[in-house]
Amino acid sequence: MKPAAWIDDDFTPLDHDWAARRTSSGIPTLLIKPDPYAGLQCHHIVAVRLWADPLPMILTAWGTEPPAGYGAFLPRSSRW
Repeated sequence: MKPAAWIDDDFTPLDHDWAARRTSSGIPTLLIKPDPYAGLQCHHIVAVRLWADPLPMILTAWGTEPPAGYGAFLPRSSRW
């Protein structure tokens, strides 16, 4: 399974359980819950990028390929 960052303003306990199971099994998973009235903000995207920045090193250590399209969201210096 590939790493996942999920941004949603309406997570349920089932969603948190799913993310916890993935994370505990070594699959990087991030849930971000924006305020439903303010919507998606720049700091949410920054949080995803900060979370994702070390993933290339982690995936390389695992001997796996990066997720499809992953490089499009990283600074040029971090792309494969």
